[in-house]
Amino acid sequence: MEIVSLAEASEHLEDLAQRAMGGEDVRIIHPKLGTFQLVPVQQGLPAGQKPFVPLKADRVPGRLSGKMTVPKRLLEPMSDQELQDWYGEDA
Repeated sequence: MEIVSLAEASEHLEDLAQRAMGGEDVRIIHPKLGTFQLVPVQQGLPAGQKPFVPLKADRVPGRLSGKMTVPKRLLEPMSDQELQDWYGEDA
């Protein structure tokens, strides 16, 4: 394991990246930001592994048509009593 400062890492980033790709543990330290580890990102997924974020299926317009009902009173203004109950005071 090699620990290098952020200034040194910025000067030798290509070399450090190659070493990390080779499996070496490379850590970068900075007094204010803390310690970071340089690791390669795996390309693709291993066989049988599902992605972390599920892929969305294609959207189908109207697939919920007729399955949901909206009350007619939904968009009507609230009565004085409902406003008083909602805000807890005289409206």
